[in-house]
Amino acid sequence: MNKQERERFVLELMQDTLHSYGFNDWSVKLTRATKTIAYVNASSKVMAMSMYWAVLLPDDLLIDTLLHEVAHVITRDKFGAWAKAHGPEWRSVCYKIGCKGERGLKCEDLPKTFPRRLTTDTIKHVYQQTLKGER
Repeated sequence: MNKQERERFVLELMQDTLHSYGFNDWSVKLTRATKTIAYVNASSKVMAMSMYWAVLLPDDLLIDTLLHEVAHVITRDKFGAWAKAHGPEWRSVCYKIGCKGERGLKCEDLPKTFPRRLTTDTIKHVYQQTLKGER
């Protein structure tokens, strides 16, 4: 799968995941962020994911990341804005929808070929290697 196909796949997966939980009025986008993998903006009803991480994450981590973000959407919808971003309400939603319920990725979750020190430059370097088929 080339870069464009992977990005299209990820965007469709994001939209399909939101729709499967009844959030049909949300939109999705890819960003150029390197330090933030994904986020949701409840006021503008947008789920966003880094285009770099969309290409680099293995499918299991990609799906867990999407479920992590959907859990934020569900938590806000169910409990209101007062619920803490990674609090007990969010964690309980995570477990119900099949997400690990963890905040952020840990180095041990990433493939062994990933650099242990992730900076903007190393993420972009690994991204370029992936696109060239070197990883």
